[in-house]
Amino acid sequence: MENYIEQLRQQLEKAKEMLKLSQKEHEAEQDDFSLKLTVATYTKLVNKLLLQVETHEVFEKGLALLINNSDLLQAKEHILKTIGSMPSYLGVLNNVLLQRYKVTRDWEEAIRTFEFILDIKPDYEVARNNLAMLFVNYGVWLWEKTPVPMKSANVGAFDMAAIQPHMMAMSYLRNALGISTNEEVLKYARQNLAAAHIQLAKWSFDKDDIQKALMFINTALSYKASDQMRKFTGELYAEQASKLLEKGYYEQASMHFQMAENSGFIVAEVYNDHGVALAKADRFEEAIFKLARAIELDPENATIKSNFHLAKKRSNNFEITLKMVPYFDAKMSYSENFHVADAA
Repeated sequence: MENYIEQLRQQLEKAKEMLKLSQKEHEAEQDDFSLKLTVATYTKLVNKLLLQVETHEVFEKGLALLINNSDLLQAKEHILKTIGSMPSYLGVLNNVLLQRYKVTRDWEEAIRTFEFILDIKPDYEVARNNLAMLFVNYGVWLWEKTPVPMKSANVGAFDMAAIQPHMMAMSYLRNALGISTNEEVLKYARQNLAAAHIQLAKWSFDKDDIQKALMFINTALSYKASDQMRKFTGELYAEQASKLLEKGYYEQASMHFQMAENSGFIVAEVYNDHGVALAKADRFEEAIFKLARAIELDPENATIKSNFHLAKKRSNNFEITLKMVPYFDAKMSYSENFHVADAA
């Protein structure tokens, strides 16, 4: 910006010199039409450059007040005056602020200044999209700077108080969804919200709170459905089903194994243990069907074959085979794809 105003001032001084020279020449030959036209041209150029210099000086005053968060009414007056003289300065304001925050990464200040832009120009979609992106970046920053709750010796329900900072971070991510309708911005916000909920699911799983892990995974799916996300869901349902099976809750175990299968988690061990749960619940025909499917998936598995024959004999001496720990991998990310305005 300093180079720009300096160039303007240099151009203004040069235009003034040319105007004085042409005026002197015109005084000597007042009947010369071409000299008269030259004087008019340089007069117009001087006035134009003078307006640009004055407008930019007013803009810089308003910008400084805005960034320093001092006398915002005066800042608004200066910037509105600037935009009134040269509407393109609305785009200049957008772009100057973007360049600043790409360097400083001061997301709080960035949000404040872009909210200011929307206060004076609510229908400015470029700034609205950027504000939404800033909310997401701030949410990601808040998430990353907060220590991750670790698995404690006291295994039990997930302590919601331990993740309050993370819930605050997600509130900024969700706010972005209500600010912009731009598909790129919405996709970016949803991706980070999905990643956040996957991480919460992992931490819940580490606390042996499978129900809460499932809740977080299902919320993640609402933001971003994918084969990987469905696999996570299936693994969690299978893990929950295994715990229910071990505790003797066979009908509930069967329901959770079915949910795992419905999610696309198709492995022989799931079908085997589902068959065991059904057999334990005296649903032998369904058990035989599930165990036959398990054999299709792993024909050489002796345990599954044994369970299949036991189910046919209406025996209860089954072996479970599912030994797994769900694998989670989801990272949050910043975006530099801000919306630059046409400020020509």
